[in-house]
Amino acid sequence: MPAYVVTLLIGLIAGSAIGYLFSALKSKDSAGNQALLDDYKAQLEAERTKTESAIKLNAELMAVKESVTKLTTQSNEANRIRTEAEAKLNTTILEMRRASESIFDETKKIAGALSNSQTRGKFGEAQLELLLQGAGLREGHEYTAQRSTTDSDSSGIPDITVTMPGGSRLFIDSKPLDFNKVEQLLAQEWAAYKNSTIGSGLENELAHQVIPLGVPSSFQHWDPYPISIVSAKGAWMKDVDGRDLLDLSMGFGAMLAGHLNPDVVAELKTTLEVGTLFVTPSPISRDAAERLCKRFAIDQIRFANSGTEATMYAVRTARAYTGKNAVVKIEGGYHGSYDPLMVSSKPALNQAGDAQSPTAVVPESAVPGEVFVVPYNNLESLEAIFKRNFDRIACFILEPVLENIGIVLPDE
Repeated sequence: MPAYVVTLLIGLIAGSAIGYLFSALKSKDSAGNQALLDDYKAQLEAERTKTESAIKLNAELMAVKESVTKLTTQSNEANRIRTEAEAKLNTTILEMRRASESIFDETKKIAGALSNSQTRGKFGEAQLELLLQGAGLREGHEYTAQRSTTDSDSSGIPDITVTMPGGSRLFIDSKPLDFNKVEQLLAQEWAAYKNSTIGSGLENELAHQVIPLGVPSSFQHWDPYPISIVSAKGAWMKDVDGRDLLDLSMGFGAMLAGHLNPDVVAELKTTLEVGTLFVTPSPISRDAAERLCKRFAIDQIRFANSGTEATMYAVRTARAYTGKNAVVKIEGGYHGSYDPLMVSSKPALNQAGDAQSPTAVVPESAVPGEVFVVPYNNLESLEAIFKRNFDRIACFILEPVLENIGIVLPDE
């Protein structure tokens, strides 16, 4: 084969090889570029997604900020309204208090006007209205007046009815009270009481033979005789005459859960299965003391068998701690039968002295020591007693709500 043919063939083969090589390299470069392009596109897409997320998050944050700003504005407005309402309420309360004080002041004037027999009758009624109007009261609003011309068509109707702050009413009648009629009505009521409580009367006669006054505690005694109870459940008691009576006292609060409350009865039964009387310290009494101390935020307590025993311990502890002897108590307050606390619990009016500075009335056989008596709801009198006798006073004892003479609430 000629040499030039061989050379030509070698050249063709070499060219083909080089061409193939260049083609392969070109194809490889295109694939690499495509991969780079795809990766760049992916990064751009990721950045676009991040940007969109950031924009969305920023919008949400702005919305939250606007909501917080709106809520803050609403809260400030609510606080402003509340503050204004509280101020208005306080102003209203003060105005009601002033109105109430004015009513009482004017009522005293009314009583003085009516003490003169010449001002009674219809002239007395006119005087009443003038006094009430002078105190700022309006007919048909704060008070109403009957418009009768004779006693026969106004029997039992008060001349003036005053509506007090809070809704209670004060009745004022300028006509003299018929005490004979009052006595007749009372006699009728007592007769009805005796007719419906024959069993209680008989029980009291039997009890008198073995119990002083026929009652376990002297405060339970009253004329002609108290009602005798045989059983109770819930809020109802049954007397010896078989009558069901609604218990509005509930053992002065001791039976707040009701008579024969199932939970209380179950606890008592469980306790009776453990023991009845140990006369020694016990985890049971310690547990009860811990519960009461925690419940009422007090340091220590001592259990007592009665109110008399409890108040006696309290006074003796105060005297021992202070080294002083005098006790201050409220006139008409009842704290059991310990000697100093029986002073002026129910004093006779001819012995009680001045209403603003009562006399300490000591019951027979009592040896009370030094006792000062102050009227209830009279801070000035109490302050005066302490200023004069602070170096001798061991304690001041009172009922938060005076109950011995009927429910009397504190002024403040």
